[in-house]
Amino acid sequence: MAILIASCDNCAQRKGSTCALGMAPEPGEFLCPRYAMTEAFRNSVLALARREFERDVNQAMLEISVLRAEQEKSYAG
Repeated sequence: MAILIASCDNCAQRKGSTCALGMAPEPGEFLCPRYAMTEAFRNSVLALARREFERDVNQAMLEISVLRAEQEKSYAG
């Protein structure tokens, strides 16, 4: 399982190794108020969410198939 964390490293305001706005997070904060995720990071987050959603749907469909098979088996006997 991948963990994606929003940080200055994936902020659209970052140019090279520094913030183009000259900002930094407040003490105790992870992000400054002007944080804007890059398109690549957003796409990574969405791809991960899609995979998890697809996995959950597939698991639910499998459980439904098992329940239907059990139900049909009980009616047949």
